[in-house]
Amino acid sequence: DLSLEYYFEPAGMLTAGVFLKEITDFIFTDNSKYIAAGADNGYDGEYVGYNLRTSANGGFAKVKGLELAYQQQFTFLPGWLRSFGVFANYTRLETKGNYGAATVSTTGQVAGFTPETGNLGISYIRNGMSLRVQFNHKGKTLNGFNVNPAAQTWIMARSVVDIKTVFPIRRNLNFYLDVNNILNEAERATVRGNAGRPILHQHQTQQFLFGLNGRF
Repeated sequence: DLSLEYYFEPAGMLTAGVFLKEITDFIFTDNSKYIAAGADNGYDGEYVGYNLRTSANGGFAKVKGLELAYQQQFTFLPGWLRSFGVFANYTRLETKGNYGAATVSTTGQVAGFTPETGNLGISYIRNGMSLRVQFNHKGKTLNGFNVNPAAQTWIMARSVVDIKTVFPIRRNLNFYLDVNNILNEAERATVRGNAGRPILHQHQTQQFLFGLNGRF
């Protein structure tokens, strides 16, 4: 790992980092096996043609990564603008590995590694009131490996936007209102193969959370 950090006055930071990790015998999901016909198929002749999903240790993976992050409060700006702040971070991975076989897979073909993730947020904080808008993105991720690309399972990319607010009522009492997933994105959509045949669709609609926070 190697990272560099630069600090802004009076409040802020910019960081950049790179890393290289080599992993052996990691755990992965294998859905490449199908139960064969015959009395000795391991299931007393039952479940012929069923897809067998299991977890296994094996293979190796080499992961190269880049991480960038920035955050700052704009206290140097005049008037009400000094109450704004921003943060952002981004991670990108390049992977290479196999599952105990001779074929070596590259970026996007090693299960469990998300090629890119990112966050972006803007805040406004003044006189006890705060407003935060937060954006989160996760790239398309291989979930279940199979030597046949049409049988691989993928978790699709998704982007979520949340809003979080706090309003002071009294010195020791605040009202908060949070709105999660305002774009109404699917929390998790899993598909099979390049054709994108749906397997699982988890969808949590917008959430509105509100209440009072008190300090005594």
